[in-house]
Amino acid sequence: MTLASSKALGQLGIATQTAEGSGASNPTYAHPAFSGLPHPVQSVSPFPVVDADGFRQGLYKADEHWECDTVVPAFPASAGTYIKGMLPTDTKSGSSDPYTHAFTLTGTIPWETVFAKRPGAQYEKYVDGLMSELSLDFSAADPFIRVGAKFVGKTPSKLGSAYTPGTTESLAPGNEYFTTVGATLKLNIDASPATTTITNVASGTLRVTREVADVPTVDSLTPVYVYAGFYDIGCSLELVWQDYNAFAATYFGSVSGTTPSATIVSGALDFTFPAQGNSNHSLQVVSKQMTFLLNDPPDIDPGGGAVTLTIEGIATRPATATDIFTVTLKNAVGTAY
Repeated sequence: MTLASSKALGQLGIATQTAEGSGASNPTYAHPAFSGLPHPVQSVSPFPVVDADGFRQGLYKADEHWECDTVVPAFPASAGTYIKGMLPTDTKSGSSDPYTHAFTLTGTIPWETVFAKRPGAQYEKYVDGLMSELSLDFSAADPFIRVGAKFVGKTPSKLGSAYTPGTTESLAPGNEYFTTVGATLKLNIDASPATTTITNVASGTLRVTREVADVPTVDSLTPVYVYAGFYDIGCSLELVWQDYNAFAATYFGSVSGTTPSATIVSGALDFTFPAQGNSNHSLQVVSKQMTFLLNDPPDIDPGGGAVTLTIEGIATRPATATDIFTVTLKNAVGTAY
């Protein structure tokens, strides 16, 4: 028996479908994953009968669909496919590299096909998926921007041969990826737009989620319908403590507040991440109205370490704007996603 090493053998691929029910034949992009490949999910139960035999008579399968919870490097090219999965309108501009892709929440979320290559060269295809979460994770301890994506979909399948990616990406030396090094992070606790550059972010997550669930029907083992609900947009930021602005705004209604207040204060963020390997490419995330809430007031470290605090941000719709949350991607892809 030959043992298959997992090293360098796993791969995830993604392609946007032209329509529900029309799975892509091959991935548009294929790349390594930090974690998580798509997988089938099934519901199995024993026959609910009672008879003279004290042993269960058998099992039946009532549902089979697929799910994916993956984290991949933020490559300038494929990042747009993931972003479009949650922000479906891509307004492309520019006639040469760098092209600008402005993604917004308006429009209909596209159906996605997700592919997997597993150790032992097993190839799989997962059709009719909707994205339930998109996140961008970053940390001072890690130069890579990580794209997190969760999907719920209808039909898993095992392929008889290898798929052929349109583009294969990797973190080999010289290749592009989005990074925290040289990032410009603007955040205002109680004002919009964000204009104040901050340098005290230790780590953070920017995320867009919406409920997605499969809906089984009596005439099919795999779901006929996949339901998508409301958006929730937010962030979680770990900051090296510098002032009490977040504390005051959360509990006292303004940065200068001194007494408990029912007022919820809104600010904004504007984060731009450069591409390692190409100074013309970048990834910008803007929330024009975000309320920042401090989980706990900053506390001291008995060991004498730096004081840190975690703030949660919740985006809401601005009174005069429809672009609640926008992502602007500059890369070499000359067509809209």
